[in-house]
Amino acid sequence: MRNVARLKMGYYPLPESEGIKIRALLSFPLPASVIDPCVGQGTALHLVTGNAEVKRYGVELDAERSRIATSKGIETIHGNAFDAIAKPESFSLLYLNPPYDSEIGSVANRRMERLFLDHTYRWLVPEGVLVLVIPFERLYDCVGVLGSHFGRLSVLRMESSLKASPEFLRTTECHQRLRHSWRSSSRSWQLPAIRTTMAGAERYNSS
Repeated sequence: MRNVARLKMGYYPLPESEGIKIRALLSFPLPASVIDPCVGQGTALHLVTGNAEVKRYGVELDAERSRIATSKGIETIHGNAFDAIAKPESFSLLYLNPPYDSEIGSVANRRMERLFLDHTYRWLVPEGVLVLVIPFERLYDCVGVLGSHFGRLSVLRMESSLKASPEFLRTTECHQRLRHSWRSSSRSWQLPAIRTTMAGAERYNSS
């Protein structure tokens, strides 16, 4: 129960100005499916995919935020992201802005940023794009997964500070998931086309 409460308290939405900048880096040449495992009210997912022909999916722990995201046309699961399992290689874009906190455990207290990344990165298709929004000092915690499974790393500093957050220095990272090698020389991040259905994201209740 304490972890659930901490997940809710670790909710820091992306500033609108930063979402617009991220959108400018992304190219959606064909229909695609995108997901935000911490979708909140759905604002950030709409910002980073604005005017793109995509199917939007999300997971949200808070009931009211989940309702709002659903009302915005995002197919949203109300529940814990760690109880949601999607088929591997189901989405072209994974937008991940996880809670900035540590797990409460009896043995090891791992960072939530790394736990969310471990749980969700396989949902991306090869050459899919991960947009990871984390505090700069948490980059080290994620470097093992990023270095092993992604290429074309870009680290971008946010210009907008979040007054509600204790940490003002963030990074927005874009990664292309590796297949064998990356051969594109394009300046923007082009997403591969993929179509999925909600059957590819199943909610498992722990109760």
